Amino acid sequence: SGFVWTDRGRIVGNATVSRNAPGSRHWFISNVAVARPYRGRGIARQLMEAAIEYVREMRGRAISLQVRRDNAPAVHLYESLGFRRITAVSFFFMPRPLPVEPLPLPAGVVLRPHRLDVRDSRATYELARLSIPPHVQAEKPLLQSRFRLGSEIPFNNFWRALAGLGRRKYWLVETQGGGREVVGSLAVEPGLWHTEHRLAFMVHPAWRGRLEKPLISRALAYLQTCRPSRPIAFRHTEEHAEGIEALQHFGFKIEKTHLWMKLELGKP
Repeated sequence: SGFVWTDRGRIVGNATVSRNAPGSRHWFISNVAVARPYRGRGIARQLMEAAIEYVREMRGRAISLQVRRDNAPAVHLYESLGFRRITAVSFFFMPRPLPVEPLPLPAGVVLRPHRLDVRDSRATYELARLSIPPHVQAEKPLLQSRFRLGSEIPFNNFWRALAGLGRRKYWLVETQGGGREVVGSLAVEPGLWHTEHRLAFMVHPAWRGRLEKPLISRALAYLQTCRPSRPIAFRHTEEHAEGIEALQHFGFKIEKTHLWMKLELGKP
């Protein structure tokens, strides 16, 4: 569903509103836009108010949206309508992997390959549960299936190798000693023929500031062997400030940052 604003038969503003899933009471507003000559006239506010009222009529309980942080007028509008910030995600980019050597890990931990079994998948899920702020998990609960890795990875890597492409790699950082604990993870997915390289990493809160640079350097060193002319593009949550700082240390640039905002409507 959506709403449009017209002037003499011409659409000059629009907003789309949809359920997050069939039958869900959680809705999402997107594509809020007003033609440049018509901005500053309150059109966006009226479109948003119409969308919010529609969700109320449909017995919706909450509305989410995403907005670029640098779009100050839109952020101000949504805050004035009662939306609150949940989290922020930054989009990072590097034209090609920089030539770096892997930095050493601090004492007390080792880096090893993910075994692609249930135990390591469970450990990665537990790391995510500890790393992601509770208020974010409350809005988007973690699913163990998201962290499950198995025999599909070697199968995928076999075909990647036949095609001359880099293999997907998964590493875990584990403490040494009796009670071994996974305190960091790194996933690197080399790009295909026309896609960017991607990477993702997590660090246990107690180890932040000590693992980020070694992990990122390891990813860059590996990607140098996998079609080094490909750019690197991925997202990383802003709550992990040490991760943001480490990425910028290696030359990654933030292309944009999206704020995730939410409006609670309460029970109908």
